[in-house]
Amino acid sequence: MGIDESRDASIGVEHLDKNEPCFTELERFVVTTLEPLPDEEVMDSFAQLPDDDYLKEEWVFRKRAYARGILTEAGIEWHPDTDFFQSREINEYAGDIKRIFAPAGEVIRDYTLKLLRGPFYRHFLGNGRYHFGLHQIRIVCDGQHEGHPVPEGYHQDGFDVVAIHCFQRDNIIGGKSFLREGSPDGPCILENDLDPGVALLFNDHRLYHYATPITSRTPGLGCRDMCVLTFSLIP
Repeated sequence: MGIDESRDASIGVEHLDKNEPCFTELERFVVTTLEPLPDEEVMDSFAQLPDDDYLKEEWVFRKRAYARGILTEAGIEWHPDTDFFQSREINEYAGDIKRIFAPAGEVIRDYTLKLLRGPFYRHFLGNGRYHFGLHQIRIVCDGQHEGHPVPEGYHQDGFDVVAIHCFQRDNIIGGKSFLREGSPDGPCILENDLDPGVALLFNDHRLYHYATPITSRTPGLGCRDMCVLTFSLIP
């Protein structure tokens, strides 16, 4: 397990002496596959996600739940509240709004903790303490409507590191992830569909991220299931 070296030529996976990076060494990004793989209960939890009430479009293309807490070697001390705020400077689409999302369920929280206790994340995180966020998201589309993973366009989220985990791509075209360096118009350094079981981690201070809209491959509904994890080191 670790960095997927077979992808290097096409997506530019970063290497640090051919070892997995730790948190303070992640200058750009890393793409990896993680274990354990989600079981049926975890996958089914995406179908239970409520609508995102903060979209501007009439078509509700995003389902969402959220949890946050303090992450340490001992585990996650989950905060009881699920409010989430970003400034308009960071998020032109939904900035300067105190958004209160439905709480992420026990199933996805428990699975996330298993991921964070796996060898990749244990090495990556070390013995640091982090402000941690978990966003469980389903983007949907149908024959008449696109789904927009990133309606705000290329952006940063305001954390140290962001990790995007792909769980499912069902009956969709699109949803390709991009990273640009330095600005929303900077050079593109990653272009990847992020297959199920693949995770993208990147330095949110340095890089801007985006994913293209999704459309249905065949008539009917399509969806893209992701979890976005955010990490900010506590001094």
